[in-house]
Amino acid sequence: MRNAILSAFVVLSFSLTGAADTLFFKDGSSLEGKVQRVNENTIALVVGQGRMQFQTSEIERIEENDKQGDYQLVSPMATRHDRALKARTGLTREQRNLVRRHISGLTSASGAERLEARKALIQLGEEVDIFPFLKEAAPFLPADRSPEVLRVLWELDPKRAKPVLMEMTTNALSTNRAQALELMCTDEKADESARTQLAQLVARGMVDPSADVRIAAAKGLGALGAKGATPALIEGARSSNPRLQGACKEALEKIWRIDPNLAEGMDWDTLWNDNKQIVREPLQCDSLEPLYKPEVEGQAPYFLAR
Repeated sequence: MRNAILSAFVVLSFSLTGAADTLFFKDGSSLEGKVQRVNENTIALVVGQGRMQFQTSEIERIEENDKQGDYQLVSPMATRHDRALKARTGLTREQRNLVRRHISGLTSASGAERLEARKALIQLGEEVDIFPFLKEAAPFLPADRSPEVLRVLWELDPKRAKPVLMEMTTNALSTNRAQALELMCTDEKADESARTQLAQLVARGMVDPSADVRIAAAKGLGALGAKGATPALIEGARSSNPRLQGACKEALEKIWRIDPNLAEGMDWDTLWNDNKQIVREPLQCDSLEPLYKPEVEGQAPYFLAR
């Protein structure tokens, strides 16, 4: 099923040319007509003089054919589909379209507009429950949009967002993995046991194939005060990537409460050797399993998942 969904995303992203098609939805229904792309997460189905819009996350697959569709038949089917979607997400078509418009604003070139879009989504989420809709859409949004939606989910309801973020730590998009790790480490209500378990997960981000994920993991480990991750952070501080170096050194300073003004030239290996006996289960990079492996079946990048 996951490969079918990813395949549908590829088709929607790259092959919407206005040809006649049959849309097969995840709820088992289907519609026939000409498919047109609206934006990265919305398509339109043109049937005769009628035009209906759907979110890509609603669609399981597209079958190309010569069927033009019959509006008299499609209209009631679309109505039933719309009702089913409202039952699943709790949102009317108008509310879903409003959410989509705000999501589009999350990638504006203007920082002020991006902030305004995020505030608008959070405000809307306080009025109606948009969480199920955003949760369903997040995995299928483009790389510049899905991390922002994850942030909105976290700000709306951290408790409900945790399972979503946990799943995203193994997502094919490095931007999603990085955002998920960083957001989960901001949970100030987590107890010591939960923080220890989270640190073990986040430490696996230190061996991620993406430098951005490794940087997010280092920041997260620093926020968690994860002393057991010191060996992994020391190794990261030796990286040739200056951003990763800086993130790891800053994390080490936070974990061991070293004044940044005194940290220049710090011998972290000596500090670790002097203190490792008080740390339970230190995490070495060579013992960590990456959260994401591109070669694993079912986790192929979008452009390969056909």
